[in-house]
Amino acid sequence: MRRLTAFLCFLLLLLATGGRSLLFRLQLAEVRAEMRESLRQGRIPEGSETFLFDARTYASIQWLEGGKEFEWKGTRYDVLGRTNDGGSVRVRAVADHKESQLVSRYHQEKQDEPLPSKSLQKLLSVPYLVPAPVTVPLPGTVSCAYPPEGCERLHPPYVSVPDPPPLA
Repeated sequence: MRRLTAFLCFLLLLLATGGRSLLFRLQLAEVRAEMRESLRQGRIPEGSETFLFDARTYASIQWLEGGKEFEWKGTRYDVLGRTNDGGSVRVRAVADHKESQLVSRYHQEKQDEPLPSKSLQKLLSVPYLVPAPVTVPLPGTVSCAYPPEGCERLHPPYVSVPDPPPLA
């Protein structure tokens, strides 16, 4: 039972630190598959563009998915075709706005949140979870949930435990 509890705690820890990244990867794969299927069926979204890159610029582009996609000025493009024109490369591509928005939103959220290690450190430094106020019967007294005949009411039957000190 202890091993199972330790395993589940470890699994929750991994999910807390890497869950957002995993969810992003799944969404990204779904958006990419949707665009590829659209292109495979011959449905090319409006706005296909032709880029003419010199050799140096072409080499500096961030290519994704083995050259099937690239990112240019913050927008992701799916490559429709490539041709060499002497010293330059002509790339015909279509903008994938869904993927661009997804990646942009993910990077923005990642910048806005503190480092996962800092969040984890804060979480682990909490000494205990603050319980709700508990009432404890006085030592040596008998209490009745529903006072039957002959069970006298204790005055005061319970003593309230003060709230724990506030966390700094």
